[in-house]
Formats: sequence, structure tokens, C-alpha cells
Amino acid sequence: MAVNEEKLGERFLFTQAFLYALFPIIIHYGVGRMPAILYAGISTVIAGIILFFHFLWKRNLNRIFNRKVILPMIGVTLFIVIFPSLLIFTGTKSTSAINTALLLQIEILFALIICGIFFKEKMTKIKIFGALLLFAGGILLVSNGTIEIHRGDLLILMGTFMYPFGNICAKKALKVVSPSILLCFRAFFGGMTLLIISFFTESWRADYFISIKDVLILLVNGFFVMFLAKILWYEGLKRVDVTKATAIGVAFPPALSFLLAIIFFKEAPTFYQIGGFFLIMMGLFVMTRQRKIRVKKAEEEFSLRDSQDHP
Repeated sequence: MAVNEEKLGERFLFTQAFLYALFPIIIHYGVGRMPAILYAGISTVIAGIILFFHFLWKRNLNRIFNRKVILPMIGVTLFIVIFPSLLIFTGTKSTSAINTALLLQIEILFALIICGIFFKEKMTKIKIFGALLLFAGGILLVSNGTIEIHRGDLLILMGTFMYPFGNICAKKALKVVSPSILLCFRAFFGGMTLLIISFFTESWRADYFISIKDVLILLVNGFFVMFLAKILWYEGLKRVDVTKATAIGVAFPPALSFLLAIIFFKEAPTFYQIGGFFLIMMGLFVMTRQRKIRVKKAEEEFSLRDSQDHP
């Protein structure tokens, strides 16, 4: 039974990884068809509405408004939805799909730096080496062989810098509320805020929603990427150990996004993009390997204590 559950968890995670790999591809297409903030807002609200009606049907709507975690949930909404969406969706409009796909992975580097500085997490040599590989890959992508800093790439990096702060708030909120409640709150209120910002800063036209293809891509982004992928991640995480889940959920999507960008947009990758891709993948491998070693040592220590307690 345990084996079947683990296999099911792996399927959840691989499906989630494939859906999340579509994220940079879909937003790159979407922001080329309509204003970036409007597209981000509608996509996010779709996920929020789905979860909102789920709680309405279950008659658990009152659980969304939990006063104990209202501030952490607002923090999640600001640092995972609003600020990153404004920066990343806008940045994607003026860079390539390949760069978008790969630069999003630099979040791991920012998380390492922020947690090391503010939360005193141990900085091992392996962690530092993996961080340097990620940094070098990001530099190659942003510079593309020149000293010029591209605006779109810089905006995406600024957006990914916000994520660790949101995840810190999420850890506090998840001690009290379920992941689905947190997802509903951040998607609905974050999406509505983005729509309000878009209304005052961008021009809206009815023809954005006439094309069936454009409406379909919004639904795909809102339902499959921003809603279903998140649910699958948590379902997989319940059935698979953290090391394997991280390897599938973190290391797999950028490689797939890289290939999908080449296929869908017929973007011929430059030498620097290929170099950045391999450096980032090596950095992700080192970081996930570090987790695997740490978990293995913890399991060995636990087994030793257990054998001593039960001779």
C-alpha cells in the first residue's frame, strides 16, 4: 500500500512539474496579447474564484477570514502574488520565454541568501557552491555576453526576490490554516488588487476577450497552472519524502520550460542561454543533493537512537 501511495505521489509531482513548466511559456504568450497586469490579474482571480466557490459549497467560507493569520496571509498576497506578478509579467513582455523560464529558478538563490541573513540558517560549502552556480547562470542570462542590463530580465529577478519573503509569511500562516485556504485568500484578493491596478494604469479593450484562443489561454493559466499545479504539489508532498519531491518539483520544470520555449516560440537559444541553463541545472542539482545528504544523515541518526532505545 505504501508503494502504491508513493507512486501516486510521484505522478502528482510529475504532473505538477509539467504544469508549472508551462507557466513561463503561457505568460510569455499572454502578455503579448493583452496588458501584462490585466493578464496577471484575470489569471489569478480565476484560481481564487474556483477555491472561493469550493469553500462556499463546503460551507467553510468563515475559515478564510481567520484573524489569527490575517497579517501573514496579507504578507503572502503581497510578496507572492501582487509584487512578483507586477514585476515578472511586465518583465516577460520585454524578454525571451527562455530567459523567463530560467531566471525564475534564481528564487532558490535569493531564498538561501535571505534565510541565511535573517534566519541564521547554516551556510554549508555545498550550499554556497550551488548558490554560486545559480548566480553564474543568472549572470550569463541577464548579460547575454554584454555589459548591458536588460530591463525585462532585471524585473523578473526583482520579482523572484520577493518570493522568499512571501514563503516566510506562508510558513506562519500554514501553522493555523490549510494550504487551500491560503491559496484561496492570496489568489482572490491578490488577483482583485492586480485588476484594480490594471484598471488605472492600463487600457482595457473588449477585443482582448473575443478570441477563443486568448480566453482559453487565460483559463489554462488560471486553472491548470495557478490552481491545479499548487494542489498537486501539496498532494504529492503528502505521499513522497521531501528530497524526492524537491528533486522533481524544483529541478525538472526549468529543463522542460527551456525545451518548450524552443518548441513553441521557435527561439534558437544563444550560447549564453545554453551556458546559463547548464549552470542553473547544476546549481539545482547541487542544492537538491545537499538536501538528500542531510535527510539521509537524519534518518541514520534516528535509526541509531531507535536501536539503542529498543535493544
